Amino acid sequence: MKGMDDMAREPLDGRDAGEAAPAPAPAMTVRGAAFLGVGSMVGAGIFALLGEAGAVAGSAVWLSFLLAGVVATLQGYAVAKLGARYPSSGGIVTFLLQGYGRGHITAITSWLLYFAALIVTAMVSVSFGSYGAALFFDDSTGWSKILTSGVIVLVAAVNIAGTKLIDRVQTAIVIVLLVVFAVFVVVTLAPNSTRVCWHRPPTRRPWTSSAVWR
Repeated sequence: MKGMDDMAREPLDGRDAGEAAPAPAPAMTVRGAAFLGVGSMVGAGIFALLGEAGAVAGSAVWLSFLLAGVVATLQGYAVAKLGARYPSSGGIVTFLLQGYGRGHITAITSWLLYFAALIVTAMVSVSFGSYGAALFFDDSTGWSKILTSGVIVLVAAVNIAGTKLIDRVQTAIVIVLLVVFAVFVVVTLAPNSTRVCWHRPPTRRPWTSSAVWR
């Protein structure tokens, strides 16, 4: 019969004492994590809310970008410091647990974050379907729904495949986005630009538009 000391020394997963531990699962690189954050901020705001922000702020929409950028910078700094202090895959939920414990505030805020993610996913997917249908299928409502559903299934498949594929796909998408935005910025700011703009829209509420971005 084995003694208590022998049982305590046995590994819990059934491996022999001399057997090497399995290799850890591949983790996302720092580059991939950074691009994931950039993609989550740029994608939803640019593709789904640009027109809405312009309708609210008018020609002062650039100021809305500036104000929202300041807020995003402060938010990113706070989350980075919290992530360094409490390293965990739980993200904001972990920070809530550290600050408020297992109570109503943590539970309610966690559910709000969950539903906010669902709303943002639906918003971006519908925008993709509408743009794709307008560009390739003569603004067909049926194709808009097909593209919306297709992009959700595709993104879900990438997430199920694991962090390594997410890292590669997100990096490629963000690089393409940044190149496109750089071209737009250069064309917009270049002298004698061929922009199609016959009148300057009135300046309205840039601070309200900044709230739309966030």
